[in-house]
Amino acid sequence: GDTVKTENSGGYFGDRATSNASLSGFAAATFRLAEGLELAVQGAHGFRDALLSDRYYRGISGRGFITGNPDLESETADQLDGALRYRYGMSQLALYGYLYRIDDLIERYKSGNDYYFRNRGSAEMKGIEVEGSLELSPGFSLQAGLQMLRGEVRDDGQPTDGVPADGGFVVLRQELGGRWWWMTRAAAYARDERAGPTEKPIPGFALFDAGVGYRLSTALELQLYGRNLTDRPYSSSAD
Repeated sequence: GDTVKTENSGGYFGDRATSNASLSGFAAATFRLAEGLELAVQGAHGFRDALLSDRYYRGISGRGFITGNPDLESETADQLDGALRYRYGMSQLALYGYLYRIDDLIERYKSGNDYYFRNRGSAEMKGIEVEGSLELSPGFSLQAGLQMLRGEVRDDGQPTDGVPADGGFVVLRQELGGRWWWMTRAAAYARDERAGPTEKPIPGFALFDAGVGYRLSTALELQLYGRNLTDRPYSSSAD
């Protein structure tokens, strides 16, 4: 059980106070379907109150001028997650699916040049992810993953903030002689046209990383990484 109370004195919004409470929790179960194969499911109910700045702050921020909303209702969320996992020796594969429904979604939005906060009815987020690792030879492994997510306001189908673009990655890693190791990573993301209320469409892009390490002892290791080796410009977020 959670109880959240806020209080503001003076300033732009005057003397205001709120008090919100809710129960939250989850239940989960895992079923062994066969040797190395298991299914896990989880249902959860969550609660999140607006931040103090969401309610009462008014002024300059990193995004521009922003005005809080002291009348925001708390969010509640119902979540359903499922995972199917298979393991064989040193290799494994997993499929994840999830469906989240958020009532009274707290949303930051832009009007003109300024930002505000509001409750936005009910929102839904759903997605699937696949990830796996394969032992190609002793000490040499391949890891890969894919993700596809969607988020929208259920009333009008408009996209929500904070939903990453579809994408995937591949990692190669090798251990050499017990002390040396090296790795390379490639990741690619599709163009994201479904911009939320404070976001913009972002183009697709690909990144390439590499690294090497040397273990001096069981407690000390040196690592060197090169990130974005092709020097590709890209947005770190969509807002």
